[in-house]
Amino acid sequence: MVALENGELGPLLSPGTLRGLEDECVTDVKAQTRAALLRVLQEDEEHWGSLEDRPSCLAQDVCELLEEHTERAPRISQEFGERMAHCCLGGLAEFLQSFQQRVERFHENPGIRELLPDTYISKTIALVNCGPPLRALAERLARVGPPESEPAREASTSALDRVTRLCHRVLADLLFQELQ
Repeated sequence: MVALENGELGPLLSPGTLRGLEDECVTDVKAQTRAALLRVLQEDEEHWGSLEDRPSCLAQDVCELLEEHTERAPRISQEFGERMAHCCLGGLAEFLQSFQQRVERFHENPGIRELLPDTYISKTIALVNCGPPLRALAERLARVGPPESEPAREASTSALDRVTRLCHRVLADLLFQELQ
């Protein structure tokens, strides 16, 4: 029996084949995560206007979904990890822009004012509380990703800033009304 030393065989796949497989994986992850993120957002949004006061797991679900891919990819190679982080950050930026638009529509909807004030406040707080974990995720993905990840990080930050400002304004207005 011949004993082989680690590294004696060299890579099993050619660089071109490996790059092609990685490209396919990134493309699949991009499609799957974007569909899953949209589904998670739609499921959570269905509860925003309801009287039921259930805790939102939106930020946790989004983080788990994206971290599943970004934690595994660097085990293949550093470059693949960077590409996967960039892919997931792009998906997160798109998700956050959609989230921002839906939060704006939620607060513009006249029917929402029919919710009990405590319920409306609770839902607004739940929405703004999604910000910190999603912002931290965007920052982590941008740090791991290549330099071209910066525009997606900025888009993520911008969407979260808008949601935060809107929710803070709504809460301040409600507090002011309560004090009058």
